[in-house]
Amino acid sequence: MGDHHRHGSSQVGRVCCCCCATVKTGSVGIVEKCGKYTDIAHPGCHWLCCCFGTTMAGFVSMRMRDLLVQTSTKTRDDVFVDIKVSVQYQVVEERVQEAFYKLTDVNKQMEAYVYDVIRSEVPQMSLDELFLSKEKIAEQVKLELGTIMRGFGYSIFATPVTDIEPDAKVKAAMNEKNKNLRLRDAAADAGEADKIKLIKKAEGDARQVEIAAAAEAQRITVTAQAEAEAKFLQGQGLARQRVAIMGGLSDACNQFIGALGEKRAVSIREVLDLQLMNQYFDTLREMSKDGKGHTVFFPSNPGGMADVASQVRNGLLQANAPGAATMQR
Repeated sequence: MGDHHRHGSSQVGRVCCCCCATVKTGSVGIVEKCGKYTDIAHPGCHWLCCCFGTTMAGFVSMRMRDLLVQTSTKTRDDVFVDIKVSVQYQVVEERVQEAFYKLTDVNKQMEAYVYDVIRSEVPQMSLDELFLSKEKIAEQVKLELGTIMRGFGYSIFATPVTDIEPDAKVKAAMNEKNKNLRLRDAAADAGEADKIKLIKKAEGDARQVEIAAAAEAQRITVTAQAEAEAKFLQGQGLARQRVAIMGGLSDACNQFIGALGEKRAVSIREVLDLQLMNQYFDTLREMSKDGKGHTVFFPSNPGGMADVASQVRNGLLQANAPGAATMQR
């Protein structure tokens, strides 16, 4: 360190042959007498008694300096990385003597200590952990380097990790991995969006079906109620029509019998037979309306007509027999 300062003395001070020395601002001079340290010369002009062996041995810069240390090491997952650490240091004013005499090359000394810290800390971390632990590594370097260099008269202000550079192939692989992860996340997001769309569409379709079913049920109910009401009214009208017809037939029969001079009333049975025959002919008329009816031959003599009435009446009585038996039980 002393040799280094002597060789670089022209940068921080100047020694004159007439025993006069000047020290520039931002540095101090080391004064020796007969080769032994005696004092520190601060910035300015100093007279030295050269006749008695007093000389300016060298100069020490008091400015903040920066040393860039680059080292290569391996992480826990066997990835080699280049790490750059910027060491910012300064000579302690009260310990200029130690800074001048104790070290020959302060830069080499600090590099060795930085290498030691980096190569003991980084192998304990994976590559991903290393990128996340830059501050931790910087603090560890500053702590250990500051403790050691304090004894040599230097103060360490900061040791930031300025760069972590893995192998080019490793960087490409990391970028590809990150790309694939992002593509996978994007695909997952797209799938989730499609899923939500399908669910919402299914819910909407189900709601539409539910509404349509409710509307159809309502329509069927209203239609059924309307048809029931119509049939009820139709039945009432038909019943009234039958009563009116039977009344008219009864009156017609009584008038006919009275015209013949017979002194008797028409029986209920005769009226019913006449009514059945009337309904029978109405049925034949309805069957022939749509044009799809078939020709049916029936006896046409009066006795045949009575037989037809008897058959219709018997059929009605037989159809009503089970219902009557159930009501009796």
